[in-house]
Amino acid sequence: MPDLTHPPGCGEGASGNMNNPVYESVKWLAEESVHVTIHRERLCEVAERMVDERFDYPTWRFPCLPDVGDPGSLEFFFVINSLNFKFWHSDTRERFRATVDGETYMGAFAMFALLKHWYDEEPAVLTGEYLRNLTEEKAAPRLTGDTGPIPLLKERIMALNEVGRVLSDRYGDFAGLLRASSFRCFNHGDGIVERLLSDFPTFRDCGILAGRKLVFNKRAQLAPAMAFARFRGTDIAPISDIDELTAFADYQVPKGLLAYGLLGYLDDLARRIERRELLPMGSREELEIRANTICAVEELLCELNRRRKGKKVNAVQMDYHLWKMARDDPRPYHLTETTAY
Repeated sequence: MPDLTHPPGCGEGASGNMNNPVYESVKWLAEESVHVTIHRERLCEVAERMVDERFDYPTWRFPCLPDVGDPGSLEFFFVINSLNFKFWHSDTRERFRATVDGETYMGAFAMFALLKHWYDEEPAVLTGEYLRNLTEEKAAPRLTGDTGPIPLLKERIMALNEVGRVLSDRYGDFAGLLRASSFRCFNHGDGIVERLLSDFPTFRDCGILAGRKLVFNKRAQLAPAMAFARFRGTDIAPISDIDELTAFADYQVPKGLLAYGLLGYLDDLARRIERRELLPMGSREELEIRANTICAVEELLCELNRRRKGKKVNAVQMDYHLWKMARDDPRPYHLTETTAY
């Protein structure tokens, strides 16, 4: 298996820009794609359909997540995003599943529930000192569900060890990181996203194609977005530049764009996805899906916000809208062995 924790092109140069580099780094690939198409002739039609829709932020209020008043709640949201990738088993293609306190959860929510149960019994699990010393022997029983151990268990323990070391040595906790970032995602290299990328290699999410660097940063963007949405109206995570984030290029959001007819796949790629074949990490097909996802959302937002008389919609809200649609769509999503998403 290739090294999934450090994809090609993911050096420290991924961070440090004054503004979010994601869209500018991928739009050339959307324009030169071979396997994936943005159906731009449908953008206006879809935007018109969406004009009067309500676009919310997810509240992230579920039994498998801590209450907003819990002292460890903010830490929880950042720790889960260090683990927020690949929730399907390579051999069977079955989604990871776990039953916790009589409730059965699937995918990411199964991981949330297992970690919440662990945290309830051992609150120290969210601290830097605990995580930096965590072993597979200790973690495996805690991260095993109905379908067996969580996929990529070793890679997840490596991520937790890394998080623990950086928190212990530099920030104390993620609340300290947010304060040091002045509650901005991008802050001349010192923002939340920028610090996650520069200080925690596990959050780096880039690729190289034709000698050109592509930046996606799915989990580094999702972590502050989840915190912002969960703690809105409080002084816990008053992130001031949430509109700077792009969509989170994963395996579900492209399905939402497909459902609207905004994305199209070349027949061969569509068949491979239908057959549940693996698309190699960093392959042109996989990178095109992710690049076109980001660009399609940006172009849709441009058309939609030109038409709305009320508050504009941002990428976080649109991502959530598409994610919800995708979860109700029966078509398969693309499969790639990666820690990026």
